[in-house]
Amino acid sequence: VCSSDLVPTCASPRKNGKKYLAVLHADGNNLGITIGRILQQTSSYEEGIRARRKINKNIKECYRKIMKASIDEIKIYYNDNRTDSTDFAHVFQLIHQAGDDINILCSASLAFPFLKIFYRNLDGSLLFHEDNVKIPLYVCTGIAFFTRERSFASAFHLAEQCCASAKKEAKKEANLRDGLAGNWIDFQISDYPTSQDLELLRRKAFVSQEGISLPLRPYCLDRAAAGEVYFFNSLLQRIRTLHKLKMPDEVLNILQESYMLGRNEFESWLDILARQGIDLKELLGEPICRDKDGNQHAVWYDALTLMDFVRD
Repeated sequence: VCSSDLVPTCASPRKNGKKYLAVLHADGNNLGITIGRILQQTSSYEEGIRARRKINKNIKECYRKIMKASIDEIKIYYNDNRTDSTDFAHVFQLIHQAGDDINILCSASLAFPFLKIFYRNLDGSLLFHEDNVKIPLYVCTGIAFFTRERSFASAFHLAEQCCASAKKEAKKEANLRDGLAGNWIDFQISDYPTSQDLELLRRKAFVSQEGISLPLRPYCLDRAAAGEVYFFNSLLQRIRTLHKLKMPDEVLNILQESYMLGRNEFESWLDILARQGIDLKELLGEPICRDKDGNQHAVWYDALTLMDFVRD
């Protein structure tokens, strides 16, 4: 399947006048930990083999139910919100599913609504449940937004790297949930020649003159493990707040770009908006935070970036 097979609707997000598609790559966590914990409970090699087979069977059945429910729901969402007669099959395609590995190609307008549905249906699912071993099913997802001018293969590679970035964050000791990597997501808009190399891209193009990392991502779907600023719903709330303000695109672009120019430039624009009666710090919280390692991150940048991609 290539990106030209997908026909974005008029409601598809536009950024700088361009329409976007999205590739989603989701991958389950903690399979090795699960097998290790199970093998500790087994008394023989044969019992261990049976346990592994049970894990594989459970993953397949669990994902089958989650994906069926999620696709049914996103289809209803699309039909309730679409603006033309384009069939659902032309805006959302499950490209590949094997075990806990999922790849989806869709109109960019459906990426985040689908993720909200998917993780809601995932909640409470178990990777393994038997006797004294009960392990929740957690999944990390990477999203690459891209235009028709870029290949599906390069977008898929970028989505894989975003998923790997989410997994790396999920596996940090401070973020573990009872010793397990939880539900995290990362995303990237593919607008740069080097965007296939996520680490290089963010190091070269997304660090301000003062060393502030512009993306706050990855984001966690689990409030208790995330901390408020990295909680996915907090990102969505920042986007909703910005939408309600209905600021002109040029003002939003200035805010986004002024992050790159440095704190003084950014603060001067906040002062201008405050004199116009818009106190963004009061509405959105502090614009810059420090992570556990002391590195600075722009809190509002991702919300400003995603405004064209998230509408509800």
